[in-house]
Amino acid sequence: MTVYTRKCTLIYMKNITLSAQDEVIDELRQLAQQKNVTVNELFRRWANEYVSREKRIEHERRLKALQRSWEKISFTSERKYTREEMNER
Repeated sequence: MTVYTRKCTLIYMKNITLSAQDEVIDELRQLAQQKNVTVNELFRRWANEYVSREKRIEHERRLKALQRSWEKISFTSERKYTREEMNER
């Protein structure tokens, strides 16, 4: 007796309705057919790439802002302090 098992992961997705020009939809369908995928799959790929890119851009923007903030704070001074001065409380 042979038993086949398959692990199944359910991913719930919301349905949305999009509008586009007829020519764009026709070209999108042709692209999907050439790639042997559905128009929905093409959209999902594009949406995932877009969101990832936007998150990366936002992360880089925040990192640059943080770096600019740190550059404004100076932890060094032109004057060299003595050991006693540094240990004063």
